[in-house]
Amino acid sequence: MESQIEVLNSDDNAAKKEILKDLIEKFSDQFNFPALDEDNTRVSLWKALYHILKDKEQGDLHQFCLIIIRLLSREKKCLNELVSTNILVLILAMGGLGGDNNTVVYNDKLIEGLKACCNILFNANISREVCLKHGVLEGIFKRVKHYPENEIPIDVKILDMKILFILTALQSDSRVKINKKFNGIVELMGVLGKAFEDFRNNEEFKLKQVELIGELLKTLFNLTVKTEIESDLSRDLVILLRDHLLWEFENKDDNNNELNNHIINLLINVPETELGHLMLECVTEPPTNETLQYMGYDMTAIYTMLECLKAKFTKNCTVSKQLELLSPVITVLRNCARSCRRMRKYLKTQVLPPLKDVRSRPEEEESYRGYFCRLLTSPITEVRDLSADFLFILCKENVNRMIKYTGYGNAAGMFASRGLMLGGNTENSNNYSSDSSDSDTDEYNQLKSQINPVMGCYQPDTPKATDNMTDEQKEYEAMKLVNLMDNLTKTGIVQPCTVGPDGKPKPIEHVLQLQQGLKAQQIKSEDNDSD
Repeated sequence: MESQIEVLNSDDNAAKKEILKDLIEKFSDQFNFPALDEDNTRVSLWKALYHILKDKEQGDLHQFCLIIIRLLSREKKCLNELVSTNILVLILAMGGLGGDNNTVVYNDKLIEGLKACCNILFNANISREVCLKHGVLEGIFKRVKHYPENEIPIDVKILDMKILFILTALQSDSRVKINKKFNGIVELMGVLGKAFEDFRNNEEFKLKQVELIGELLKTLFNLTVKTEIESDLSRDLVILLRDHLLWEFENKDDNNNELNNHIINLLINVPETELGHLMLECVTEPPTNETLQYMGYDMTAIYTMLECLKAKFTKNCTVSKQLELLSPVITVLRNCARSCRRMRKYLKTQVLPPLKDVRSRPEEEESYRGYFCRLLTSPITEVRDLSADFLFILCKENVNRMIKYTGYGNAAGMFASRGLMLGGNTENSNNYSSDSSDSDTDEYNQLKSQINPVMGCYQPDTPKATDNMTDEQKEYEAMKLVNLMDNLTKTGIVQPCTVGPDGKPKPIEHVLQLQQGLKAQQIKSEDNDSD
């Protein structure tokens, strides 16, 4: 390597070009470069590349140098020390960012400069502050103004958005500057609207368009997180996203699964009061599919999110991936149900329809109800609590109704954390509409008296183990059980609890305390359930 660096420092441009090509071929599949650690080789190579880049007479070698810098900056090692302000500003200028150049040539060298910037910004934290000081944001938003002009390649737009995404994700002060100085949310929403239009109407560069939209949605997420967005702007954003969800449902484009995930993530940041715009009033012709309409509104966008959730459930969503895959869409559905009565009622018809099959346990069903009931016992606490909150809202925060649809066993964790072990309703239950009508099915009413409220399903009568015992035998078995539990308690293996006046579990000192308050803990099934 030492001899190759010597050639790069020489005046033989032809030889330099061959060396640069060899290095590109050698480094292209590598993400770590241990060979460069010997004899200060790494530093010498970066210096040689910098000297070539700053020499305008060696312009035919610049693209090769930028490719090598992009490859080398895959590795974080020593990158903060190697990327000086001078070399970073030079790379930015070659990417059409920073500097005073008013004329930019969109060629392969510019694209390689932007790619190198992306890697450096991601792996060298010092570089982000330098970029902000040397006009990266100004350069990008100046270019954004010209995006409608066709001469800007889509690859340049994608890389611009990648740089914005990295900066807004890893440099918090960039978000404030973008929103205040450049009105970034409005500007990027305009770009997003045009990108959606191109995606729907132009088959050329289809995958590139998906990538551009994805980067825009991710950047908008960063700009809107923990940010108070104006009501009109939030409404326009929701409508923009809703229109794409409606288009996607009609066209079933395979590229849209990834985009829908980004859309759902972005909707998390939207104020709940604006989520009602996900519904579209059926002013003219309603959807032909009855599943997609409710109370005079087109619910396609809500249904599309439910379908996204179903796809995640059915595609081997392991426990370790539940938080990443499920929590965003459940959060948005929860917010929709909490913010709008009409959306809550629609979601209830889809997730908790009137019970028909009560012979199997709720968590065993292959339905939305079954999926959510399984999540109620998930070891991922965030997903478990989020799912419980969503179902509880659909049940109008009514304990007995929650037990009816999920079974007391599945919902016990939520009841314990909220002080609802004794049943009853929460204070918020009064916030829901009170209009009700009997919605129980004939199948449910026929077996209602034999439904085990703990399991949430029909349980036929079975002989009791104590039926053929004498009173003395029953007393003996009961005392044996008491002694066993007492021993487990004293050794600290288990900690029995009873339900306190606040509805939460309270540890007991002796197992005989379990006899106290048993009547208060009996769960009464509700005769009437409706929305």
